[in-house]
Amino acid sequence: MLVQPIVGYYSDRCTSRFGCRRPFIAAGALAVAIAVLLIGYAADMGHMFGDSLEKKARLRAIAIFVVGFWILDVANNMLQAPCRTLLADLAAGDQRKMRMANAGFSFFMGVGNVLGYAAGSYSGLHHIFPFTRTKACDVYCAHLKSCFFGFNHAVANPIRERGTTLAAEINGGGGRRD
Repeated sequence: MLVQPIVGYYSDRCTSRFGCRRPFIAAGALAVAIAVLLIGYAADMGHMFGDSLEKKARLRAIAIFVVGFWILDVANNMLQAPCRTLLADLAAGDQRKMRMANAGFSFFMGVGNVLGYAAGSYSGLHHIFPFTRTKACDVYCAHLKSCFFGFNHAVANPIRERGTTLAAEINGGGGRRD
């Protein structure tokens, strides 16, 4: 509720040489990667910091997982505003392009949700990344890490920003930022 408007405000006024949306998308993606590592390796880090494998409640692992989940929530919200606005920038006022861009964005979010739920039903996924199973991390933990690694490596598609941006208008340019 707070992150998207704040990121949107600064994204609109950004004058980076990489474009006004890309720095925020990159920062959000980096925060997601950090959060995924914290969540995926919470059991291992908890064990490294002193959690006993014999105890049922591993408080350090729980704390690391909660911090990772909090970072993931903030990072996802940090990505939403610039990604949606990037679609509007790329559409450059063309309603047909905007509808198609929103449909594609929503489609891939849906595909990601379905793949995420489906990955939970396949018990052999952790064999793809055998290093994910450790003394502190059982099959289910390794499965979660494998999902994170697989999906993170699959998502990389550079997009070039075009169109009029608020930052260009504020700075008096008013033209296209390519």
